[in-house]
Amino acid sequence: VKKRDTEQILLASVLLKHIQQMICNAQTISITKTNQINEMIFDHDDDQDELTKRFASAIFPTCALMNHSCVPNIRCVFDQGYLRVYTARSIRQGEEIFNCYGPQKSLVPSTEQRQSVLFDQYFFKCQCEGCVEMSKPLPVEKLTNGEN
Repeated sequence: VKKRDTEQILLASVLLKHIQQMICNAQTISITKTNQINEMIFDHDDDQDELTKRFASAIFPTCALMNHSCVPNIRCVFDQGYLRVYTARSIRQGEEIFNCYGPQKSLVPSTEQRQSVLFDQYFFKCQCEGCVEMSKPLPVEKLTNGEN
């Protein structure tokens, strides 16, 4: 093997590893156009009144460690080159911090659609509280001798 071939193989393997990491660990960064100013925010911002366009992806190692939930307890915002993480609701001490990898329950109410998107890209069946609560059978009241 020639030295040049070895260098090309090394470069190709580094690029392949980077692409694989981007598929599962990258955070999409979008630009949102408003009537007053242009703000850079993450795609899964809940503001529906603004036009959002994706323009980049980035890997934030700490954010990549967070597990998924269709009802996340944090919200990520891209601000002046930094990823800022805000709580979306109160988080108890010891409670796991969940990010949303894409389809949120508030935006995609269908459990089947959310699970299909997550399986296609991340290869897992979501078992978060938003998906599990929909699949639980409704409680049946037991009737005995005309009593409730």
